[in-house]
Amino acid sequence: MIARQTFRKLAADLDYPRIMVGSRTLDRDAWDDAIDSATMQERSDLLAALEPQLLAATPQGIERSRKWKSASSLSIPSGEDLRQRALLYGDVEALPFIIEALQKCPPAVREAILDEAAFLAVGLSSNAWTASARRCDSDGRSRHREIVFSRAICTELVLHEMAHVWHAPLHGAPDNEGPKRQAIRSIGREKLRSLGPEWELAMDQQEWRSERNADALAEIWMNRN
Repeated sequence: MIARQTFRKLAADLDYPRIMVGSRTLDRDAWDDAIDSATMQERSDLLAALEPQLLAATPQGIERSRKWKSASSLSIPSGEDLRQRALLYGDVEALPFIIEALQKCPPAVREAILDEAAFLAVGLSSNAWTASARRCDSDGRSRHREIVFSRAICTELVLHEMAHVWHAPLHGAPDNEGPKRQAIRSIGREKLRSLGPEWELAMDQQEWRSERNADALAEIWMNRN
């Protein structure tokens, strides 16, 4: 369960939205009292009520919601269907966690992940491996985002990374062309941090906000039957 202090920051990230929790309406001024007085179950219910706002926390999330609106009517695919559609490279032991996560997340998120992402796993049965960097499905469609797992993989961790993909820049969008489509090298991140305390703080704040969102969505989806 997300700690109360983290929950307060999460509510602030979302600008204290007005939501319904059961028969109760929660507005901006009631958030702190609601978090402070809530039992663990009530906090879980409160978090679940935030799912629409968490999914729409970025322009990319809003655009994916629009694109996959029709996916809300789709039934959950069978495990075998997902085994065929999920692009996993490396250690096959990661597959059961990926399948379970795909079954737990909302249909729109599942379809976006299957359409955009490839999964890579190492450290479960191999120490290292080498392969082509081109990730394509059986129809030759490329994947432009990768989710990489180690031996620490679990279903909640897969859900967490799926949430990051949901809010990631969309391939082919006008603001994601050219160099912006590239992953940032580790040395590049260190160079950005070395530009000064303001840069480092800005990067940390952006990362913390992103992590809070992904933690929250993963917890909501993990608790869903």
